[in-house]
Amino acid sequence: MDQTQYTPQSMKPNSSKPIIITLIIVLVACLIAAGLLGFAFKKELDYHSATRDDRDAKIVELEEKSKLLEKHAQVIQDADFEPKYWNKMQESANQQCYSTGSAILFNTTVSPEKNSDGSIKKYFAVGKYICNSGNTAFRSDISFVALQSFDTDNWEFTYGSGSADPNSLPSYIYDTDPSLFKRKYNNPNRF
Repeated sequence: MDQTQYTPQSMKPNSSKPIIITLIIVLVACLIAAGLLGFAFKKELDYHSATRDDRDAKIVELEEKSKLLEKHAQVIQDADFEPKYWNKMQESANQQCYSTGSAILFNTTVSPEKNSDGSIKKYFAVGKYICNSGNTAFRSDISFVALQSFDTDNWEFTYGSGSADPNSLPSYIYDTDPSLFKRKYNNPNRF
């Protein structure tokens, strides 16, 4: 048997430099990744913050527009209905001016009468007029003319004031919308 003799070799202790270098590389890579994630997270937060600010600004803008619409709801309603009742109201005001058959119609408005459940029962269209002849208005009190409609398309004459007290609306119209005088004619009193 062949016996080989092994000679003990001196073992060098393992160097820890490759492990340390590997750990440093991994640590630097983790720091870079954390920085990139932090940057991406901040960018996402900024985006959502801007989106929230935009949303809040739009909500405020919509609230302001809603308030403006509510404030001018009567004007919008009047403008919407006026073409439907104007000719009939002018004709009715002309008939109230017995001597000339001609009236100047102005300050028209619509006042809805509501049922107990809040639904619309009917509408009154009310306007002021003065009698005229050609380019001359008669010296007389300003009078009222009113129409009523159940569908806002078909209007019928319901009231014309040519009496000694032409500045009041009959109670069936006034009671429908007591704020009519205050809103449209700047007169808080009924008469």
